[in-house]
Amino acid sequence: MACVPTVIKDLKNIFEELELDKKVVVSKMEITTPHCGAMNDKFHHNVDFYHLDAMIVIGHTRDFTELRPYTEP
Repeated sequence: MACVPTVIKDLKNIFEELELDKKVVVSKMEITTPHCGAMNDKFHHNVDFYHLDAMIVIGHTRDFTELRPYTEP
């Protein structure tokens, strides 16, 4: 399975090569998580959510045939 830095690098290359439009396949969301400190503080995190198309392109750029034998190289 690909590690996170590898996937991030693949996504960066896909967007630089204009294989996908980042504005179309990335949704920026804000997530609020509770903080264990005093006063019930909350942290706000900006997170990128990627459309399935971006994940499919990564799968086709890598050789995952040993994980998914039904795919063609």
